[in-house]
Amino acid sequence: MQMKIIVCKSNTVGTIFYSNNAKLNLEKAYEYAIQYMENSSVQHIMANTHPDFMFIEKLDEETQISIDIARRINEFAYKKPVIATKKAIIIHNIEDLSLAASNSLLKTLEEPPTDVEFILTTKCLSSVLPTIKSRCSKVKVFKQYKTYNNVKEFVKNNIVDIPDIICDIFIKYFENDRTLNSSFAKDNTEHVFDFIDVAMLFLSYKQNFENARKILCLQELKNIARNTYPDKQNLLLSVMYIATHKINLCI
Repeated sequence: MQMKIIVCKSNTVGTIFYSNNAKLNLEKAYEYAIQYMENSSVQHIMANTHPDFMFIEKLDEETQISIDIARRINEFAYKKPVIATKKAIIIHNIEDLSLAASNSLLKTLEEPPTDVEFILTTKCLSSVLPTIKSRCSKVKVFKQYKTYNNVKEFVKNNIVDIPDIICDIFIKYFENDRTLNSSFAKDNTEHVFDFIDVAMLFLSYKQNFENARKILCLQELKNIARNTYPDKQNLLLSVMYIATHKINLCI
């Protein structure tokens, strides 16, 4: 059974699915579009023939997605839905937008209509304009866990640059189901963001609704911490608690 994609929307008007695998990003984007548009025809969405759905990507003969395409996106966004109650727009590999197209899209994201969701994909989150990222929820896409023999292999293949020793320390922590340990947090503060990434992957290896809620919470915590200057020891303690304890969230 396919897990429902849970996205924390807060005040955002779009969702960015990101990983270095463009195909997986696009699969998740379509899954989310189908989920967002609720009772709409899946067949027509997948075929890009639904009147309330738009799919955009750079053509092979193009170097970038032009401002003319961005204007078409904006015009579509402000039209009322034809047969559905909501509209969805997928822009695949948003890093292919020209600067002019990105700025044009940003104007719509700043004053968006209420019945449309912008669903963006990228292979490089850092290449997306910060002003666009700030208006979107961000969801990291993981490879299917079933293709791996164990959780360490799964983690290592999805976080390419994590050192083996850090990966081993954190996985051992999870597998032993250790209680909260302030000395562990103090000793590993410099790797707090690695710990968050490993925690999300570890939880996604065993897919269930409770783990999906924890992943959502960890992703939001990471997003907040990236934009502030957190006490890393307390941040790591919070991450450890979320990852290893039952949490009560209204999602």
